[in-house]
Amino acid sequence: MKIAFSKIAAPSAGAVAVGVAEDRVPGEIARHLDERSGGALTRALASGRFRGKEGTVTAVVAPHGLPVDTVLLVGLGKPARLGARGLRTVGGAVAGHLDALGAKTGAIAVEAVEGCAMTPAEMAAEIALGARLGAYRFDKYRTKKKDEDRSTLTRLTVMMDNPKAARRAFAPNDSLADGVFLARDLVSEPSNVVYPETLAKNVESLAADGIEVALLDRAKMASLGMGSLLGVAQGSARAPYCAIMRWNG
Repeated sequence: MKIAFSKIAAPSAGAVAVGVAEDRVPGEIARHLDERSGGALTRALASGRFRGKEGTVTAVVAPHGLPVDTVLLVGLGKPARLGARGLRTVGGAVAGHLDALGAKTGAIAVEAVEGCAMTPAEMAAEIALGARLGAYRFDKYRTKKKDEDRSTLTRLTVMMDNPKAARRAFAPNDSLADGVFLARDLVSEPSNVVYPETLAKNVESLAADGIEVALLDRAKMASLGMGSLLGVAQGSARAPYCAIMRWNG
């Protein structure tokens, strides 16, 4: 899934998500959409169990007066407690619901939240990271999938006042997500695909990113007295390896 950043604009199609603080307090953007829809969002808030708790989502489908297919009201929780972890939860929840709806694209509007110590750009970066992590799938070996199991979401646009600042703040998070996906892929592979030797080769590839990598084979580990690791390795037909990685900044 691709993450994009843009200025806040009135959505013309698809699905859009807006934040609502705990106790169902909507932000400025949500209030604007509510006015355009003739109070559809207010009615949705009043009629359901949605209370704005962190990561909870309620959907308003085909709201009258708006060109979008769906408006997602996503809970931000208590503003004073809203931080990076909670915002990642929000991003993951939005991505998951959009995928469940079968949406190919979607948008989430991010604005300053009174009581939250983070800037909108920082908030946008954490929401985007949560969305990327939440959209992860390991489908490499799935040959048969029902339509409802197929991932549809290909693009999420994070809208806010300063998209350039959000894009800069997201850059390290984007790389972090790549690393998380690598780790998830490796642990999800079966043991006949990823075993000490193949894992060691994956580790060696990190040298291209400036990480110093040293691999110890059975003989080297024996010379260093690493008997515990070698004892465990005796239970496998695969040769043991130990990888040492150094990052000097």
